[in-house]
Amino acid sequence: MTEVERNAIQGRALLLYDGVCALCNGVVQFLLKHDGLDRFRYAPLQSSLGREVLARFDIHTFPDGVMLLTDALSPTEHLYQRSTIPAPYRRQSNAADCSACMNNGGVICL
Repeated sequence: MTEVERNAIQGRALLLYDGVCALCNGVVQFLLKHDGLDRFRYAPLQSSLGREVLARFDIHTFPDGVMLLTDALSPTEHLYQRSTIPAPYRRQSNAADCSACMNNGGVICL
C-alpha cells in the first residue's frame, strides 16, 4: 500500500468491488457522484490495495460482489461481505430507491 493510499483510506469506509465487472464499475461511478458526505473510498478487489486488504483478513480468492472495510487501518477495522454490511452503510431497498438512499444521509443501497 502506498502512502497516498494509506492517507486516503485511514479511518474511512473502503468499498472493495469487482473491477472487471461493468455493472460494479457503473455502481461505483454512481456512488462517486452521489456520495455528498464523502464517506467512502473505492478500490477494485483485483488492485494491489484490494489484494492487500483481503490478505490481511486471510482471504486469498476474490469473493463475489462487494466487500466493505470500515474504520480502515484502525484497531477497530472490520471487513464485511455484502450480506453482512451493517447499517448505516446498508439499507434494504430495491434498485429504484437508490437515489433516495443516497439523499437520505449518504446511505448506500447494497
